[in-house]
Amino acid sequence: WITEVIPSRSGQEERNCLRTVPRQTFVMKVPIQAPDAAAVFNVVYGKLGALWAIPLWAEAQRIADVTLGATSIPCDAEFRDFRDASLGLLWNTSGAYEALSITTVSPTALAVEATAAGMTGAWVMPLRVGRLIGTAQKSSSGYAADWDLTFEVEDNIDLEPAAPTQYLS
Repeated sequence: WITEVIPSRSGQEERNCLRTVPRQTFVMKVPIQAPDAAAVFNVVYGKLGALWAIPLWAEAQRIADVTLGATSIPCDAEFRDFRDASLGLLWNTSGAYEALSITTVSPTALAVEATAAGMTGAWVMPLRVGRLIGTAQKSSSGYAADWDLTFEVEDNIDLEPAAPTQYLS
């Protein structure tokens, strides 16, 4: 939630809600090996104010092989945060992955725009769009490093409540 607080001279406050839905926030510790350290540093600090695609690793699931040009990906989507008209990630290794444009979600499959690559033993997970907030913290052991990153999601779902039923005496 975000609230604008307008203080007065008397000490009272007026609070105005500026956002109707709360944002998701993800805090991640990302291990980086020495050969990738310079590239990661440049990406993190070069894109501080930009939008990021945030993989939801906690919702990743291993799936069957995906063929080139597939428009449906069989998976268990019932209790995962896949959404219609959103993004997903098809991941195999750090060098073999693809962002998916999800058109519709059913409990047993994702309908996607045609995949650009085939993958064996891939993982699929939701992607959220958000911004890196605060500063990225790096701790290093001399060879490897861990980055502590905090992301605030911007593509939130609409949580508008249904109109209450009217009491008709």
